Order: sequence, then C-alpha cells, then structure tokens
Amino acid sequence: MPTNCKIASIRPNFNPGCQRCGAENETLLHAIKDCPSARAILSCSRLDDRLISGNFEQCIDWLEASMRLLDKTALEDFIIFLWNSWNSRNNFTFRGKEEGASMIRDRAFTLSNDFRVHNLSHKPIIPFTPACNNWKKPKKGFVKIHIDAMVSNGRMGYGVITRHEKGFMIGGCRCCKDMEVTSERAELVALDEGMQLAGRLNIQQVLFESDNGSLINRIKRRGMDITIMAKYMHETCRKLEMFALADVKWTPKNSNRLADFICKFF
Repeated sequence: MPTNCKIASIRPNFNPGCQRCGAENETLLHAIKDCPSARAILSCSRLDDRLISGNFEQCIDWLEASMRLLDKTALEDFIIFLWNSWNSRNNFTFRGKEEGASMIRDRAFTLSNDFRVHNLSHKPIIPFTPACNNWKKPKKGFVKIHIDAMVSNGRMGYGVITRHEKGFMIGGCRCCKDMEVTSERAELVALDEGMQLAGRLNIQQVLFESDNGSLINRIKRRGMDITIMAKYMHETCRKLEMFALADVKWTPKNSNRLADFICKFF
C-alpha cells in the first residue's frame, strides 16, 4: 500500500494527508518516523532514542543514519519494528483500527525472536556449499558436444554446440522441424544431429551432454527398455559405435545455456 502522498501524485483530488494525525502530507518518512503513532512505537522499542530525533528530508537518509547507530542485531529488530509499524498504519487505513504502541511492540519482539531461529546474519551450523554449474573441460583429447531441444505448438527446434577440450567452439548447428513429438524424442533427434556433426568434423573421442535427465536415464538403461521410444533410441545409440570413445551424460541447464538458447529460435 503506497503512502497517501504517493497516491495523490497519481490520482488528482486525492487527499495526501495523514489519516492518523492529520498532517498535510503523508510521506514514507512521516508514516514510519514522524507520525505520532509511529514515534510512539519507536519510543517503546527500547532501541536508541536517537532514532526518533533529527530532521531528514528523505527516508533513505534516516535509514542510513540508523544503520550507523545500531549494531547488526539491533538493526534487525529495528527493521521488524518498522514492518509492524507499517502494518499498523495499513490496518488503520483499511479497517479504521488503531492499535496501541505496546501491543505492536510485543508483536514485533515475538516476531523478532521467532525469526532469529533462522537468522541470516548468523553462520549456519552446516554451511552452504555452492555448486559450480559452469562449463567443465572434458578429458584431454575429447570433444564435448552439448545438445538441447524444445517442443512447442506442433514444432520442435534443436541446438548443437561443439567445443574442444580448451573450451573453444569448433562447430554447431540448429534447426526446426514440423514434428509433434515429446521432449524426449526431440532431445533424441538433437543427439542424432550431434552425432552426425561429430562425424562430419571427424571427431573420434566425444562426450555428448544433455540436460534432459529422463533421456539420459533411458539411454543408460536401454537394454531393459521395450517401449517404442526405445526403438528410436537403439537406432541412435548404435551410431556411438562409429567413434573410438563416446559417452552420453547429463549436465545442468546452466552448463548447457548456449545450446538451450539457440534451440528456441523456431
């Protein structure tokens, strides 16, 4: 809910004044600091009294000054108090319900204590280890081929990107076809095109990567698959025999961004 002053700047004939205290203009700074109701909440917050002193033209200036006064834990409580103060203002605007400062203070302290269980300012017991999803070099002598496909409105598009062990792109292709197929079948078509591209480039050691986990699982278990999809898959996978060394692996979408990007242009 924006302040009345903000609404008045958009809607003519709207009263920009504060409904709680009757001030001429209800700016954001007034709503959470200068309004008597807001000052009462800040006064009973048991934080630094200097938070309600001083004159500021912009709300951001007041917040920056507050950050210089408070430590990290106190600042967290301060933000929660502001949030509850703003909720109190909205309750008065929509419901005409004026809550006491002590009631808002107790609610803010309860919320602060509950939130501190999952406080982001403290280090977690088990630290988060970010996963690296960038492109990874293949083994020496191998060429990595990324494939991706997309299906939409009875059409499919695929993209194939070829990179050697140092990461430089040495080939690629993209195409769209009028085929109403599943995403797995479209990805299999992209894999077949990738094999044909590898053959034209005379690549002997190749690693095909796709972000379609379902297709990769089917390929790994193709000996046990008796579905119609398995028939197409066996025909495609037989072409792996024309390479000296070849494998098909799953890769995260973040590592397959270029192939994913070009397959969408159809």
